[in-house]
Amino acid sequence: MTALLTHGRLWRELDVTVVGIGTFLVFGRIGCFQIACCHGRPSRRGVVYGAAHVTAGFWPRWEGRRLFPIQLVKAAGAGVLVVGAFVASAEPGAATIVFGTGYAVMRFALELFRGDVLRPYARGVSEAQWCCRATVVICALAWPRWWTLAACLCVFLWAAVLVSRRPARELFLPPHVLELDRACAVVAADPDHARRETSLGVGISCHRLPDGRIDWILSAPHPAWSTAAAERLARDLWPAFEIVAGRAPGVVHVLVAAPAAAP
Repeated sequence: MTALLTHGRLWRELDVTVVGIGTFLVFGRIGCFQIACCHGRPSRRGVVYGAAHVTAGFWPRWEGRRLFPIQLVKAAGAGVLVVGAFVASAEPGAATIVFGTGYAVMRFALELFRGDVLRPYARGVSEAQWCCRATVVICALAWPRWWTLAACLCVFLWAAVLVSRRPARELFLPPHVLELDRACAVVAADPDHARRETSLGVGISCHRLPDGRIDWILSAPHPAWSTAAAERLARDLWPAFEIVAGRAPGVVHVLVAAPAAAP
């Protein structure tokens, strides 16, 4: 709008603005890495956040655990896209579309590796991924080239797959993992260790074993529920555990050392 009012070249102003935002994102993601914002999921190698980060809002469950440094991956990706935008900038508007399309595709993919739990999802797709869909559509309409149209098609097909696979994925999405964590906290604080259940039907209770370990008992009528599903959830909740299939169908025991049982 400013470009139109000042008789400026809209695409050029957009190029400058978008490249500037991209440069900011490079350093912004490095800042996220430092303060434990927008972090990844547990992995064998990665960054470890401590008590100071928990005080600032980091999820206590993952204090002291190695997390995939997704912020640095995003910073590097944004840096590559900024360079690519500069290279393509001879034609007005190209820098804007190169960065916008590239960042939307990258962000859509990397969302699958995000671990921060306080983020909205709809139909198994995160809010950021829905925004990425809108971005590639805008870029394709504004700059119809084979690669913008291909990116748009790719993101839409990918989103369709994620939506179709929601029943198989929803147990492991960050919001449900957080819900299960809160159910653990309620159970642990209850002297009778009463059973609690998440919105997806995962029930959890616990009791102390003679050797001092805590036996967390999980079960669910969910179609994706299995011993492997319980183990995957347990990896998000406890740094060390033992999985034992229960005698009753669908019941799984997660044995955890007592000090690690508190959420």
